[in-house]
Amino acid sequence: MFHVIPLGYQMMPVDNCVYFARLRSGPIKIGTSCNPKARVRGIASSLPEPIELLGTLPGSYEREAYLHSVYADERIRGEFFAPSPRLEALIATLTETAS
Repeated sequence: MFHVIPLGYQMMPVDNCVYFARLRSGPIKIGTSCNPKARVRGIASSLPEPIELLGTLPGSYEREAYLHSVYADERIRGEFFAPSPRLEALIATLTETAS
């Protein structure tokens, strides 16, 4: 799935992905971006501690919303979730596939 971003008179398709990033203290952010590395770097300056990109999977805002609902019991606030065995298991599969 892709979104289209207007660029002057041209339209340019952009692939999105859902990313998982962990704060040093443990909470995990589930977000969406077409460039997750840049997104994590961008939000790092507004956070009180370091954040690390853990992995990504293809998807858009719909998949992000679905994952937010699946892990609703772990939600701390906004897009941050407490690490849990089932969330860690999902992230481990992303890390294994990426290596």
